[in-house]
Amino acid sequence: MANLIPITLINLYDIDTVIYIIKMFLMGLCTYYTFIHVLNLNSSFSIKSINVIPITFIIAFIHTILKSDYHPTSIIFFILSLSILHSFITSNRIGYSILVTLFSFSLNYLIYFVAIVIEFVPYKIIGIQNDIYNLILIYAIHIILLSSLFKIRRFNKRFWIFSKEFKQ
Repeated sequence: MANLIPITLINLYDIDTVIYIIKMFLMGLCTYYTFIHVLNLNSSFSIKSINVIPITFIIAFIHTILKSDYHPTSIIFFILSLSILHSFITSNRIGYSILVTLFSFSLNYLIYFVAIVIEFVPYKIIGIQNDIYNLILIYAIHIILLSSLFKIRRFNKRFWIFSKEFKQ
């Protein structure tokens, strides 16, 4: 049981730690955006949706604490926490929410990888050495790719695997 409690707290003066918190926070928000679009819930905005931002930041912060002690469960904690949050907001069952969140998270990591590959060209040509600028550029590309993906007609409607028949 003692191994599950983080022994060291994170150092917020370390720029890499702060950038990692921001990266996971933005990944959590992009996962929520993908979750909403995959289930075709674009028009269902509620007061509960406002809670996504601070709760996602808290989840990203706790994930960073767990990751600082090299716990392999930190990403599992991150995905399960986001699933519970998405389940609470959309009133879906938790198992269904875990499945859709896992798909959304995987899709976002794939888009994140493509954004890093695209960002490599300006990184080498311009020679950007600041990690914050790199993160901003990567997530600008990420958001453009993600929004472009859901403008494609095939991805604009609900994915067939996440239909109501599969939910039951």
